[in-house]
Amino acid sequence: MSTIDEIYIKHNNKRFSLPDESSVDMMETRIGNILPQSYRRFLLDYNGGFFDEPNIVSIGSTSPYDKLTCLYGIGATHICAELEKSIDILDDNYPAVVLPIGDTLMGSLIIMMLDEEYSGQIVVKKAYKTEYNFLAKDILNFFSLLKNDERHRSAQPHDELRV
Repeated sequence: MSTIDEIYIKHNNKRFSLPDESSVDMMETRIGNILPQSYRRFLLDYNGGFFDEPNIVSIGSTSPYDKLTCLYGIGATHICAELEKSIDILDDNYPAVVLPIGDTLMGSLIIMMLDEEYSGQIVVKKAYKTEYNFLAKDILNFFSLLKNDERHRSAQPHDELRV
């Protein structure tokens, strides 16, 4: 069983219908760029969905604590989760060099890089900030960051505010 399969079994609340190859091709035309092969395969096999907020446990102290709520998909059941529309979130992004692919409990965007040098890498853009933090080199490695790990509860931002 793959890491992605395990996360879908443990944490997925709603999965979007799977697209066909032509739907993925049309989305690439709409965004003006080609998707990394591993992400294209992810869309065809899983196509995003809503999650029960597994922790995003990244290596390195610069990455913020957060939880996954949604990965966008093609033909999603909710407009806010539609992958094709996600490029409209960012200004001056055509052809798309970055592609928002999901969001988090804290309102941050999960973004996949599409430029040649960093193609497939995933970063998180903090809500209401211009900061980006590296998360994973590709979609498979991103899924390896998702944990239901109680040890990280003490790192939650609201805990720091207690007096």
